[in-house]
This record gives sequence, C-alpha cells and structure tokens, in this order.
Amino acid sequence: MLRKLLYKSACVLAVFVVAGIVIVRVHARQEPQQAAPSAAASAAAEAWARDQPKIMTKQQLFSQDHTADVLAIEQVWAAYGFFIDSGNGSGAASLYTDDAVIQHFWKDRDVTYQPHGGAGSFPTEYGTNRGGPCIVRGRKQIEAYYGRPAVRPQPGWGHHTSPNMLVKVSDDGKTAVLSTTLLVFAMNEKGVATIGESGNYRNFFVKSPTEGWLIAKQYNMSEHPRGNERCDADGPIAAK
Repeated sequence: MLRKLLYKSACVLAVFVVAGIVIVRVHARQEPQQAAPSAAASAAAEAWARDQPKIMTKQQLFSQDHTADVLAIEQVWAAYGFFIDSGNGSGAASLYTDDAVIQHFWKDRDVTYQPHGGAGSFPTEYGTNRGGPCIVRGRKQIEAYYGRPAVRPQPGWGHHTSPNMLVKVSDDGKTAVLSTTLLVFAMNEKGVATIGESGNYRNFFVKSPTEGWLIAKQYNMSEHPRGNERCDADGPIAAK
C-alpha cells in the first residue's frame, strides 16, 4: 500500500514538473526580444546616474574665491553660445577635451530625467515622446554636430544664452562644475522674438596645462522634449 502511494505521488510530481517546464518555455517564447544598448550608450547612462544633480548648499554650488578661474570658465561658456549660434563647428570643438561627451536629457516637471534630443522617439512612463537619445562624443563629432555649411562671423537669428551662471571650482583648482539656465531666443522674419527652448545645463570642466579650461562633460536638460534628425545615441547623423 505504501509503495503504491509513493508511486502515485511521484507520478503527480512528475506531471507538475513537466507542466512547469512547458509553461516556462511558452513564457520565454512570448517575451519580446529587446535590443541591448550599445556599450557607449550604457557608459553614458552610468555617468549620468553618477552625476545626477543633487540638492546642494551654497558652498557646493558656487565658489566665492577662485575668481580668475570662475571668470575664465564663464568666458569659455559664453564662447560656446557664440560659436554654435554662428554654425562654427571647429570653434565649438576647441572648447572641449578630446574625449568630451555631450548628452541631452529632458525633465518632466522635475519628476524624471530621460534621454532626448535626437532622431526617433522613445517610450517613457508618460507615453512616447519625440526625440530619442542624442549623445555626442569627442571633438570630431562635436565639430560635425555643431558645424554648418555656411559659417557666419556672428551669431544668426537664434541665440543660446545662460543667465544665472554658478561655478564651483574644486579646492585644487583643477576641475569645476557650471550650473546654469538654458534659454534659446530666436527672431523670425517678422521681427517677433520667441523662446525656442528652456531648461538647464550642468557642465563639468577640467583645466588643461596647455589650453586652459575645457568642457569634459556637458548635460543639456530641456524642459520639453524636441527631437531633431542631426544625432542619435551613436553621435551625429550625416545630412542627407
């Protein structure tokens, strides 16, 4: 009798095990296959996670000394607006380190930060938004991204401006962080000015012994997603 009960129990257990294997296999087949992010995109995401802005005291946000360095960094950043608004890619690239990274994000009411600014679209918890990731790496890509066929000696009708610049220089004077406002004003042919974009920049600088202060990492944080066809997660896209 005992032997029969053990035999029946073993049979029932075997049925459950087989059924479980079938369920797992069916489930595995139904799982959608998602493309793994590239190594460069993963590295950029990890860097962003480390550098995510935090609530800071005034001592952490800006320096009340290092005056010469603060002024020099502000001049570099002013040159950034001048060069990109002029379509001068080589001039803009000269402001960055050889291995600099520019990464675009957007913030939805400061709740979450998502990649944005490039071609395509991407899903978020708020729905699908225009503009997939846009990551630009190194001077060569920066020159291609900001350069235009017709370089102007002065900025055109669109202007990047950054009021409220706050610069924190490290104690050793070798690195710094610039936190500032992102505003883009444009004038149309009717003479009407509009704000094309708003948000924040968070930029990490390093001091080169030969070139002075250079931008090593630049995070552009827009307050509204707006894609373009000039870049994606792998860098600039060649014009068709």
